Amino acid sequence: LQPRSLKELLPALRNRDPTLEVLSLQGPADNDTQRLYDDTAIAILCHEMTGLETIHTIDLSENVFGIEGCASIANWLVHPSTHLQELRL
Repeated sequence: LQPRSLKELLPALRNRDPTLEVLSLQGPADNDTQRLYDDTAIAILCHEMTGLETIHTIDLSENVFGIEGCASIANWLVHPSTHLQELRL
């Protein structure tokens, strides 16, 4: 089960939307578990962002990912097409 925001974001990522610059994907204040990013959702997100050079800020604070999610983020960060300037965890 993917967070609703990821389901909505996937088409833009897959279409390589050049307007994607800032992703505000922080967890919800109401702890709605259907909106939280876990390790699987982070892996999907990072896979789909690979090669998209326009993203410069991502806010993933207040989510529930762990070591596997962090590893996905680390692998994405070292990709040559990644030009991230700010990562909020």
